[in-house]
Amino acid sequence: MLPYKTWGRSRSLRLKDFDYSAPYGAYHITIGSYEKKSVFIEPAMNQKIVDILKRVSSSYGYHLIAYCLMPDHLHILLQAGKNPRDLRGFVKGFKSYSTKASKMKLWQRSFYEHILRKEERLADIAEYILNNPVRKEITNNRGEYLWGELLEDDCSVVSPDTTQELMGSCSVVFSDTAHDRPHRSEDATYLLGEMSR
Repeated sequence: MLPYKTWGRSRSLRLKDFDYSAPYGAYHITIGSYEKKSVFIEPAMNQKIVDILKRVSSSYGYHLIAYCLMPDHLHILLQAGKNPRDLRGFVKGFKSYSTKASKMKLWQRSFYEHILRKEERLADIAEYILNNPVRKEITNNRGEYLWGELLEDDCSVVSPDTTQELMGSCSVVFSDTAHDRPHRSEDATYLLGEMSR
């Protein structure tokens, strides 16, 4: 099995006692499409999904490092900020906003997450994510695939306290206030306003 593969694995989806709202945690998330259908094939819809992913990540206190929207699933690599909301809430919010914007059922009920450990490098997982279209023979050159992006080019490590050891070689800098938990009502108003444009 390929490293970092979470899509299609049969296992318990959440760790029982893990704190999914811990600061500075890093995650590789995979969300499958509803009934594994190839629904992400129209450029206009795909762009809407990507825009919502970027906005929801930020508003829930996460830094989006890389993503790849495939025809039937989405890979996300992100790192929590100082005061993030629960990861499960982030995924639920993203699914909800993107479903409302598309006006159709997009996602499977749950999602897969891989919690990064200290021996794992974010750069390696980003490579795995971005090479998805090549492995699936959608393209021969990942740079030509429009729906995958690395948002943190240098992958330099600057994180507080002991999180540098946890994060490996690719993390991001958070200011004390930039990713403080926003008010839920403000998020909803902003995101719904943006989606209706």
